[in-house]
Amino acid sequence: MKRVTRLAIVVAVLLGVSAFLASMIMVIYPGAFKLTAPVLCPDDLPDPVVVEYTVETSDGQGINFTLFCVGDRGVFTEVGTWRPLLLLTLYVAGALLVVMVGLAGFGMVKAAFGTRSGGSPPPAAPTPEDASPLIS
Repeated sequence: MKRVTRLAIVVAVLLGVSAFLASMIMVIYPGAFKLTAPVLCPDDLPDPVVVEYTVETSDGQGINFTLFCVGDRGVFTEVGTWRPLLLLTLYVAGALLVVMVGLAGFGMVKAAFGTRSGGSPPPAAPTPEDASPLIS
């Protein structure tokens, strides 16, 4: 049971961090939605276009980004914002998972072959006899 709880916490943190990073990527570079087009756009509408438009809110103005898939003759379909953002979150989660597995693998290799370059053991801790007096 403890292992399942730990795994659930790791997955929840991974998805939370991924959702945050995907949101920041969307705000900084909305064109990242185009990375999701091969999955979300139908075959007959292959060209992705990210449209930015301003909306009026109770607090003033807001900006929305929407992915459209466009065909040869100007035919288009709106994919929206949430599906590309969810898929972008999964892309980021996959990238973070690869990094985590790589770092874990690096840590296992490092532990197997020693922690210092050259294989020398770490220096011994100082003893009280090695210490110099504080007051001369």
